[in-house]
Amino acid sequence: MTPWVVVVVHAPWYNTNSTHKCEGESIWKAMEELLYKARVDIVFSGHVHAYEQFTRIYDKKPNPCGPVYITIGDGGNRDGLALK
Repeated sequence: MTPWVVVVVHAPWYNTNSTHKCEGESIWKAMEELLYKARVDIVFSGHVHAYEQFTRIYDKKPNPCGPVYITIGDGGNRDGLALK
């Protein structure tokens, strides 16, 4: 039995940062259903130099069976925070 299913991607599929809007959209369209069916619990991403966390979500809507999306893009960042 697997207690947690965790996925790591580079560009976040969900984020509110205007500078990086839709950068992960092609992989999101190809993979989100697979992650949903696999019952993924958490998706970690980087790329955006800011922290952001979403509730469980699937197909751009809150869904109690979807994964939590967390952007953790500040580790080792020398460029400063992406504030937009």
